[in-house]
Amino acid sequence: MGALFRLWLRGGFPESLLATSDRASLSWREHFIGTYPERDIPTSVRILTETLRHFWTMLAHEQGGLLNVAKRGALFGFIR
Repeated sequence: MGALFRLWLRGGFPESLLATSDRASLSWREHFIGTYPERDIPTSVRILTETLRHFWTMLAHEQGGLLNVAKRGALFGFIR
């Protein structure tokens, strides 16, 4: 696997990038994504971990496109 592809796949976090296998890297990234909202976000903003993860997933799928805030708000029930 090329170095650039490996960086793209695993991201720039050392623990993920330097993992011994793709499976270990994926496990680390899933754990990081799962613990980040539980550990860091609640100290400043009260939001459900599941809601935040859903929001991140939506943003990831929309990267490179135009952001339609009304559409995002409707998906979360803020706009009818």
